[in-house]
Amino acid sequence: MDENQVRTVVQEILNEHSLILWKELTIAGLNSPVVILILTIVIILMFREKLIKTLSNRNIEIGWGDKSIKLSELSNNLDQEIDPIKEQIEELKQELQFVKAQKHIEFEDKEIKSSASNEEVKTKIYKALASPKFRWRSLESIAKFVRASCDDVLEILESDEKVIVEKAKNGKTLAKFKHR
Repeated sequence: MDENQVRTVVQEILNEHSLILWKELTIAGLNSPVVILILTIVIILMFREKLIKTLSNRNIEIGWGDKSIKLSELSNNLDQEIDPIKEQIEELKQELQFVKAQKHIEFEDKEIKSSASNEEVKTKIYKALASPKFRWRSLESIAKFVRASCDDVLEILESDEKVIVEKAKNGKTLAKFKHR
């Protein structure tokens, strides 16, 4: 027998024995938590570098069908979608408290106008945008907070370089500080 034939025979024996060992291992106790733990550790160790690289890369893209989204974009999109909802919930809570306190008075939602100066309004707008509860604030809630019309607030927001103003998917105008 030459050297190649010996290698082939040894390889076949090793393949048979590893296959038999694998079958015995799966039959003997793949359901055992210890075996599952060991297999998990082995898999993690085998792919450790790829896992670390993948998890440390903030540019992971999840795709389904013809759509996809990058995880780095997901956080901003979620905040933009969820913050107006959280804001509406807070407003509803406040309105409910008001109605409970004033049971005998009918609650009417009126547009509040103010004679405050632009600087006072701008200071109040900054206070509304700085709220730790929300990253994004809707134009309507800011206007309510500062007791000014939506048009006045929008004009101030759009002229301010520290503020980003965008339209949400639902059509509402949202604002936030650029560096927040």
